[in-house]
Amino acid sequence: MKGKILLKIHDDGYSDPRGDVEGARWLAAWLSSDNPGIEDPYEDIESHAQEKRPFAYHGMGNNSGIYQFENYVFVRSETDRLEEIQVLMTAEQVRSLLAAYDAFWNGHRSPTTIDVEFIATGKEAKTQFEKLAGVELGKPLIIEWIDEENAAEAAAKGRA
Repeated sequence: MKGKILLKIHDDGYSDPRGDVEGARWLAAWLSSDNPGIEDPYEDIESHAQEKRPFAYHGMGNNSGIYQFENYVFVRSETDRLEEIQVLMTAEQVRSLLAAYDAFWNGHRSPTTIDVEFIATGKEAKTQFEKLAGVELGKPLIIEWIDEENAAEAAAKGRA
């Protein structure tokens, strides 16, 4: 699926990205509310690609949850959990979107339109992600957090 997001900055310095189709509209809202800079989600998605564990939850932002399973990324509103504000993308599609957004903020900041691609939106996005990841979102997930101090011990026990 494809869409376009219009990026522009108003006179007051406020950014108000706008998408042209359902998935692009939600991704524009995600960029606007959660990501004045792209470093955190970009780094989380990149570092996850380097890890051996296939599933990750990157909880961040005002109201968005970012779930990742291998190369698939599912972004949804965590406050509303409305079916229409859910998007499934590949990690590369997310990286491309975040790189374009970063280039806009760090570049000329003239109004520009960026192309965005995604796999699915709405209920179909959630269904596909759950099937890929073998989880049911909304039910408690057990995700073990390992701090640097305990990483060696966890690795020795086979938990890292």
